Amino acid sequence: MKISVVIPTYNRLALLKNTLESLARQTFNKEDFEVLVIDDGSTDGTREWLQEQKFPYRLRVFFPDHGGAAKARNLGIQEASGEVILFTDDDCSPSAHLINLHFAAHSSARKKKNLVVRGPVVIVKSIKEIETNEQSESNGLPSKEFQSSKSSILNFSMNFFCTSNASVRKEWLLKAGLFDESFQRWEDAELGFKLRNLGLKMKFILPAVVFHLKPQTSLQDFIRTAEADGRSAAQLYQKHPCLRTWFSCGYHPLNLFSGKLLAPVVDKKTAQMKPDNTVSAFWQPFIYKVYFVKGLLKAKN
Repeated sequence: MKISVVIPTYNRLALLKNTLESLARQTFNKEDFEVLVIDDGSTDGTREWLQEQKFPYRLRVFFPDHGGAAKARNLGIQEASGEVILFTDDDCSPSAHLINLHFAAHSSARKKKNLVVRGPVVIVKSIKEIETNEQSESNGLPSKEFQSSKSSILNFSMNFFCTSNASVRKEWLLKAGLFDESFQRWEDAELGFKLRNLGLKMKFILPAVVFHLKPQTSLQDFIRTAEADGRSAAQLYQKHPCLRTWFSCGYHPLNLFSGKLLAPVVDKKTAQMKPDNTVSAFWQPFIYKVYFVKGLLKAKN
């Protein structure tokens, strides 16, 4: 098997269906890749649905007890039979040439196998927006609509390692010690730090697009996510204290100062909103900044 696609899932059956259908449209030879879905204890019928499905590629499903995304991905890595492992998520829709582009990058580096291959992770608000981009995609290149989409361009993720759209040879994942299962979030950033320390380099391929579905969430959920990211950033720095993580985790004075400076304005604004209100695009970066810093400082103390 040339490449294994690892997808953890938990109670998101409707989104998972879209992801697996997108993989069925891959231009890569269906006999040369497998998809491993690790159902992390779902209670929404995911298990029953998976057991009845057939796809043009080899689908392998696993049903461990609920233990979090990091633990689920580790199981997928250990069970994968591909020489290269490609990670994506159950709320993502891979573009048709994704597997082709990832595997080609690793194959062209035969004499230098220490690569993390990445591609753009493009935030979309609905499945309809994904379908529009997929229909206009041709020859592996993003459509004109995709290239000019304001939300798409602003939401490229250039992280060294991102589980929405990253691939690496299995041997390196094992050498790195897999994902740290104590992380609830940012486990991919932590693994990326270990891979970088092993000497791996990141190769970014612009046409290797994954559309990441992120509908608007409530104020309450948005704040919860921002604080959780702050706590995970603190955990990452505590485990790997160095200048790189000090800066990337937000401990530098500019980030802390801006978060504290914005706090009175953001606190006043959020006090006027109902917890189940969605957060406007204008306020999202300010609210996230403030509550990320709050989570970071709470974890530090």
